[in-house]
Amino acid sequence: MPHEVFVDYALWIEEASPFPHTMILACANGCESYIPTDPDLSLGGYEAGQSLDMAAALRYPYRTVLRPGAERMIREAVSALFEELMAPCL
Repeated sequence: MPHEVFVDYALWIEEASPFPHTMILACANGCESYIPTDPDLSLGGYEAGQSLDMAAALRYPYRTVLRPGAERMIREAVSALFEELMAPCL
């Protein structure tokens, strides 16, 4: 996954995966930014902040903060990927 995803995504992907072994790889340390869950967005802070003085995403050029609802889109995209990968197996 691009960027540094919050652990809740990795836990969900492992549970939702149709494969016996699943490894989640994501960028970190020198990353583009963080990918918080919707509940974490409401908490704010460095990784999930929405304001210029707090948001890690805004410390990198050409970045913006995520908005609530992004988690749903990420989960839908991962689920669609699993379906696509499993289609030849059916």
